[in-house]
Amino acid sequence: MRTLILINEGKLNNLRRMSTVGSFTDFLKLDIEEALNNIYDLQNYISLSTLSVSDEHRSLLDDKKVPLYYKENSTSFKILNFSLTESVLQVSSAIFTVRHLNTSDI
Repeated sequence: MRTLILINEGKLNNLRRMSTVGSFTDFLKLDIEEALNNIYDLQNYISLSTLSVSDEHRSLLDDKKVPLYYKENSTSFKILNFSLTESVLQVSSAIFTVRHLNTSDI
């Protein structure tokens, strides 16, 4: 993700192994897509698992203990707490959104 931002800002232009910036960004977006699919698969596995877990792990899955940081503007951010399941969905949603943006919008 950071690489796409650097390309968009014109700070990364040494892409020797790729024929064009477009082919490199397409490669990165496909890599993001694959990682996102892995996240979905793992989340489904966790959600549908019938294995028992410790009380501590159950609390992590169900209680709002995972802090996520959201940028409000260039100098401040806010922190919201989610359950592990909710936080994975929040991160997946953000990745999905970025994956489908034009590079110039990242």
